[in-house]
Amino acid sequence: MQWEIVKDSVVIELYGRMSEDEYMAFGLSGANGRSQMVNGDVVVAFYDKSQMRFRVEDYYISHLSQCDGKQGVCPDERIGGKNDAILSKFCA
Repeated sequence: MQWEIVKDSVVIELYGRMSEDEYMAFGLSGANGRSQMVNGDVVVAFYDKSQMRFRVEDYYISHLSQCDGKQGVCPDERIGGKNDAILSKFCA
């Protein structure tokens, strides 16, 4: 992982080897000073087989369960937020 502040944004680069059915994620803890998944804000990077391209999605973790549309590990867009993650480049 590498990160850099560019103007009003934080650019985060994730490096890893993964197959088409795997993903990588990076996020901010849901608690100050310690690691905590609940209330965390994360970006998930994955290969979308149906669209045949890499994608990134912004998620919020309100509970350690599957998203039910209101709570759980949900894409921001599904719970009224927006997907702030931007895929700028990737290496195959």
